Amino acid sequence: MKLSFLNFGSDRCGGNRVLYEVVNGLTEKGHDVTYLALADQNWFPLKTSITVCQTPQELAEKTPESDALVATWCATAPIVDQMKGYKGTPAYYCQHHEPIFFFSPQEQEFAASTYRLNLDLIANSPWLQRQLKDKYNRESSLIVPGVDQKTFKVYQEEAAARRDADAEREKAFKKYNKQLGAAVKPQDLPKLKCDPFKVLAFASQTPFKGLYDTVLPSMYYVHRLLGDAVEFHLYGSLQKPIGYPDKFLSKIVVHTGLTDTQLAQLYCSCDLYVSGSWAESSPLPHLEAMACGCPVVCTEPGTEHYGESLARVEPRTPRVMGELILQVLGNRELRKKMRLLGLETVKQFTWQNTVAKAEAYFKNLVGEA
Repeated sequence: MKLSFLNFGSDRCGGNRVLYEVVNGLTEKGHDVTYLALADQNWFPLKTSITVCQTPQELAEKTPESDALVATWCATAPIVDQMKGYKGTPAYYCQHHEPIFFFSPQEQEFAASTYRLNLDLIANSPWLQRQLKDKYNRESSLIVPGVDQKTFKVYQEEAAARRDADAEREKAFKKYNKQLGAAVKPQDLPKLKCDPFKVLAFASQTPFKGLYDTVLPSMYYVHRLLGDAVEFHLYGSLQKPIGYPDKFLSKIVVHTGLTDTQLAQLYCSCDLYVSGSWAESSPLPHLEAMACGCPVVCTEPGTEHYGESLARVEPRTPRVMGELILQVLGNRELRKKMRLLGLETVKQFTWQNTVAKAEAYFKNLVGEA
């Protein structure tokens, strides 16, 4: 098959990673894949070069005749819609319910309007399938993403250090005649004088990711109770937050410019990964954390199909999330259970499965099934 994928940006983000993994997999299977965008990229080992265009009009002009034309972002959906028929069969590979990315009602309505175009829809999560059906009465094909389990895995050195710290905390609890599986008073934890718990989160300034209204407030709530017994790690492109007491800020470690391997090792070294998004749609960090044996506390929308290994709260409930973080940190057996469930669950989320479903979908779309 000859396939053309159209996008605007090429920055490092989950949506682009999914598309690049699918493009690589289809290319390896012998399909002729063209990828067009308004910017090049240098962070992912993409097996096909990006045809870089200067304007949306040039994007349309340089799109070759193909078996299938694939919009991957709301701004490319109208372009594909205009080319359908004479340049190929149109599809819209939806990575999220995209009105959530925008602030103005006009931009939100534009994003919403693209789901009403006569394009065949792909949804990347059951949650997104429901959004498309409930809001637009549109059916869609489900293709969930995977995770690179050769990179995101349990690294023994980091995992051993985490286990050793956990064992020391267990001894300290026994000294105080308390078990981690029992009802531990959070205010007792600073007395233990052992390595602190490590809580990790992805730092994004995109509002719906919930860093400012959920994750940081929940971390501060935990800090007020646990003090020196917990430290917080943020990875991404964000500088250290402001507006909180210096004592709390001193417990935040910001990681930038991490390679995938370095990020995987960071997951392995942490006791908990936390996400406070208003809504997700098959988020990759949750899969990465599970593959590295790191328990996950998160919000529910868009993660339901990840199973019972995740501990969930409603969006924008920082106090409830803080309480859940305390519960998970204070229960060693619960963390172990979440860790083992996560490692088992993530086995089904492979890029091989994703690419196989994408190939089957496109063959059916163009009549080659």
